[in-house]
Amino acid sequence: MNKFISIILIVFSCTLVFGCEVPQESLESLVWKNCKIKDIDLVEVESCDTEELRLDLNRLFSGAEGEFSLPQLEFLVLKMGFKNYAPLLAESYVGDGDPCKARRLVETLLDQGGIFSYMLGVYHYQGVCGEVDLSASYSYFEKASRQGNLEASYNVALMKYFGKGVEQDVQFSAEVFANLASLNHSKSIAFIQKLIEGGYADQKNFYEAVESRRSLMKSLSLRKADEFLAGDELRKYLSENNSDDGFIFFTSLKKIPDESDQAQVEKE
Repeated sequence: MNKFISIILIVFSCTLVFGCEVPQESLESLVWKNCKIKDIDLVEVESCDTEELRLDLNRLFSGAEGEFSLPQLEFLVLKMGFKNYAPLLAESYVGDGDPCKARRLVETLLDQGGIFSYMLGVYHYQGVCGEVDLSASYSYFEKASRQGNLEASYNVALMKYFGKGVEQDVQFSAEVFANLASLNHSKSIAFIQKLIEGGYADQKNFYEAVESRRSLMKSLSLRKADEFLAGDELRKYLSENNSDDGFIFFTSLKKIPDESDQAQVEKE
């Protein structure tokens, strides 16, 4: 943090004393541009035009060759409240050898979007800062899925299919895989293709089910199809509108009977 503050002092001195230009593509210059600095200390900003700063930061980060440092990310998330950088901060904590700090951060942000429920599901699955808890992992993946997180939906489908942390339900997982495939989720398509090649699903049925979902989404003109398909909304809609007729379900998916086959699919 001291190094980070020193950079601001250098920028301040350069601008005030020598009249030189502050580099345009740096976090420090953007804070200088959009915020009123209190006591010449970046950590103690008086006020900021947060929306302009947010836009500038997004532009900077999307075009940056490197990544923000850990102190910079802490400033953005913990001081400025920019939660969209929190996943990066959590990853930095893990990379810095402090996974418990990452988990504590994520646990405080569960109401801020599906990405945080998804990350906590991963932490429980991998035993990050605690014991492996597949049941808790599934619960958090399911919560994130209902918030429209497609990676979480994919993990829900996998855990349901293999019966990991939850009771096995092949038909439920088949529905989720078809939903995800209709949204062009590449992992789901690749996974089912492997099962098709192994004789555990029918290719024609799978792709017809996918197209059936795409047609429904198009007819409904849904802007957030990911949330509609990830949660219970599709099943509710079909039930309430008697739309089962003509709608094709992915019914041909079969359970992998042998553990060695299961391991092979998971490894691939």
